[in-house]
Amino acid sequence: KMGNLVADAFYYITHFLNYQVNFSLINGLGIRAGINKGVNSYGDIINILPNKKHLTILEVTGEHLQEALKSGLYPYISNFTNYTNSEYNTLSLKDNITISKNEKYRLVTNSFLSIGKDNYTSLKNATVIEENICSDIEALACFLKSDKFNIHNYLKN
Repeated sequence: KMGNLVADAFYYITHFLNYQVNFSLINGLGIRAGINKGVNSYGDIINILPNKKHLTILEVTGEHLQEALKSGLYPYISNFTNYTNSEYNTLSLKDNITISKNEKYRLVTNSFLSIGKDNYTSLKNATVIEENICSDIEALACFLKSDKFNIHNYLKN
């Protein structure tokens, strides 16, 4: 659930800052702590994301996205309804738009994944739209303070 929380935070902050993105993509390896009862300080957020990466918006094709999800380590994605198939053959946005292999989409991710690290090599072929939007820590802090955040959606069952 922490991966979903961070992915949702990236998606939220880019829309809050008036960037147009279709989804966000993160990997779970950068998340080092969870929330059990809440986040009470900036230090708690740093414990969750201690490596401080910056957000980058990329333009990718549906094919690049499929490749990233297949080869990347521990992917989490926001604004999707269907991506649990291990082959990632059918991908759909929450508004029931099916991702087409040749169409272009905008995604927000962190600076580490945007250069193809942790096996997200297909992202290296993407077009960079905007870099250094804010840090992942700032994105999470803003999301946690927003009216869009509901802790019960992210607590362990």
